Amino acid sequence: MSALPARSRLARWAPLLVSAGLAVGATVVLRNVNPYVAGNPLPSCPLYALTGLYCPGCGSTRCLYSLVHFDLPGAMAMNPLLVVSILPMLVLALHTLYLFGWYHQNMSLQQQLGVALLAYFTYCINAGQFIWKLRAARLQQAREKQTLIGVGMIGAGAAA
Repeated sequence: MSALPARSRLARWAPLLVSAGLAVGATVVLRNVNPYVAGNPLPSCPLYALTGLYCPGCGSTRCLYSLVHFDLPGAMAMNPLLVVSILPMLVLALHTLYLFGWYHQNMSLQQQLGVALLAYFTYCINAGQFIWKLRAARLQQAREKQTLIGVGMIGAGAAA
């Protein structure tokens, strides 16, 4: 049984470098091209163009444009699913980077520890964000219930 041929360091890091390059390129394009303007060079949604139906990805380009310009309310208006999934995707990317470095043994112990700590820190932010949103939803539900009781739409016995 023969061992797999050793790959060069550049060949091992090529997928990550290409992905990072594409992300930087997309950021530069979205910094300079406004998708809200008619006749922009960015592609439109092919599903919407063919069927007239919106898909879960509709509004992603405008959402990313708003995020690149630090407009969080605008991004949430365009595609909230994309906004709330960014942190989990970052956690997955960091975990994949850690596993890649561990498997190929091309990261030092300090680099592996740094990536792992960054991934866990991002995970904690994501978990805190989830708990904060859940608490906000429950408080809003309680306020709405109190409002309905106050205007007499729910009887006092039904509210208890």
